[in-house]
Amino acid sequence: LETCSLIPPSPEWILTNSTAVPWRPELYDKDMDQALDDWTHGPNEPADVKNRDLLEEITGLVLFRSPMFKRGVIIQGMSNGGKSCYFKCLKNMLGEKNVSDATVIDFASRFKLAKLRNKMLNLADDADKKPITAELNEQMKKIISGESILVERKGIDAENLQNVAKLFLSCNEFPPMPDPAMLKRFVPFKFKNFFP
Repeated sequence: LETCSLIPPSPEWILTNSTAVPWRPELYDKDMDQALDDWTHGPNEPADVKNRDLLEEITGLVLFRSPMFKRGVIIQGMSNGGKSCYFKCLKNMLGEKNVSDATVIDFASRFKLAKLRNKMLNLADDADKKPITAELNEQMKKIISGESILVERKGIDAENLQNVAKLFLSCNEFPPMPDPAMLKRFVPFKFKNFFP
């Protein structure tokens, strides 16, 4: 980070994730640039630079292996607002092997939490379909902050997992949370547009 240069792979660095995308800062994609603009302002609104910058920062968050920011992301917007397309872009950027799809309800199951192992990102669609219980609330706090969580795979002993996967939720309406402090752990982002 200090020199802004990439270091070649080495046995000294133990990382369980890699992406198949080479670092090429000079590349520019007109379609991606337009999509970021479209997602960050509503119809008939001018481009919103502040929202665009925030979306780019949120996107960059998934590249950190550390939960040091202790934040998840809630993407809220109407149906056909671009949420699923944004999630597909994240999955394509990281590679399918680095992304899990545990839903909010899955967080109550030790078996389903095993999906988070060795992942960089968890994408949970339709987070507003079920209310977030106190139990789910506590589990999501642990997942977001990188605390150790108990996971189990069928036929294998339970073990503790130190989660590094960032938690991204999508919803049409913000899900009600029993603990208002939980909202501090999420960066809310609203997709204002509609794509017929």
